[in-house]
Amino acid sequence: MNEIKKIKTSSSNSFRDFGFRVVRLKYFILVVVALLIQIVAVALYLLNSGNIIDFELFNTSILFGATSAVIIILAVGILILIRTDKTRDKNKIRRLAHFKKSYQDIKNKYIKGINRSTKAFDAEIGDIELKLEYAMTLEELYGTFQKELATMEVPAFLIDAHKYVLQYLSSERKFYKLFSTLADKIELETCINQSVLAYRNYFEEVGRIERNLKIMI
Repeated sequence: MNEIKKIKTSSSNSFRDFGFRVVRLKYFILVVVALLIQIVAVALYLLNSGNIIDFELFNTSILFGATSAVIIILAVGILILIRTDKTRDKNKIRRLAHFKKSYQDIKNKYIKGINRSTKAFDAEIGDIELKLEYAMTLEELYGTFQKELATMEVPAFLIDAHKYVLQYLSSERKFYKLFSTLADKIELETCINQSVLAYRNYFEEVGRIERNLKIMI
């Protein structure tokens, strides 16, 4: 099941990366299409003339000039669209940086307590009651961390990244909750696998977004 999820996630990210590049190539495609239209229009005019050698130079010049004007207008429009895209990308970069900073600020509130309790939990091998107490402490810490992070305002293009990090925290909280109730090994291993997958998905999603924002036209 986890392998299927990995394949689906990888395929989804690859598709979105490909789609993003196709959209950014739309401007190049517009220029190529406009040039082809100009060439075809001139060629058709010449072929439809009764005698290609005797075609009216003045009329052809007007046709060529008109199509050239269309190309220039398209080029100006494309420059405006490129500038708009760059402005939009700059805004996304700022919002991404703000998201990462907000996440880190919230994380800093809990990470020391989580690390301290995790080390104590891992090191405790003789006193099961004490180990269960550490598990309940970690369950509470991850639960509080998750609730606060869930209240963050997230831009639409970062919703998936936010979802993955919440899934990671949820899996960690669930692991310690199950451990404190003496759940079986299979349930605990399932939580660990879900946690690892969500953690990796978060960094892959953020990395994908950062790569897309660095694409040059």
